[in-house]
Amino acid sequence: MNAGISVASNVVQSQPIDVNNALASFSAGFVLGGIAMVTEGDPSKVEIGQKGELDAQKLLANAGIETEQGWRAYPEGGGSRGVQLDLVDLKGQQFFDAKVGQRGAGYWVETVDIDHQAALLNEPVTIKNHAAGLEISGFTFRAGTWLNLKNSADVGGFSKPLKDYLGKNNMDWAYLY
Repeated sequence: MNAGISVASNVVQSQPIDVNNALASFSAGFVLGGIAMVTEGDPSKVEIGQKGELDAQKLLANAGIETEQGWRAYPEGGGSRGVQLDLVDLKGQQFFDAKVGQRGAGYWVETVDIDHQAALLNEPVTIKNHAAGLEISGFTFRAGTWLNLKNSADVGGFSKPLKDYLGKNNMDWAYLY
């Protein structure tokens, strides 16, 4: 399996590691606790997703993984509107997709997202961050990981079929709680 998290000197570069172990056992002493979402009124799915991305970014930063938002990846051959990526670790050549609440492979949008993201792995792509005015051609992602955060009802998790589908597509998953 293709694990994408590198935590300081605990990991030999280019060797696969266990994502959950890396997040749970980094030496900074930070514990990944539950995430509570406090909002006024009913937040939209977009607002929930944006909050999940920010929470995931903070937890990854505490684990020593610096990520950026706002990137899209385009296969080198063109012909694609690009794949939106929640969080990108340029140094580690990996991307993360933050998901809030319980998710399963029964939803076609989940498997389509995985298919599009998996096609970005180990092939040269052009990544663009329009907000920052940045573009990098010939970039290769070595890993992609779906991150799960509990929702405001304290519900989270990926179904076994979803975890299996991620693995079949050389992608990883981790719970951030």
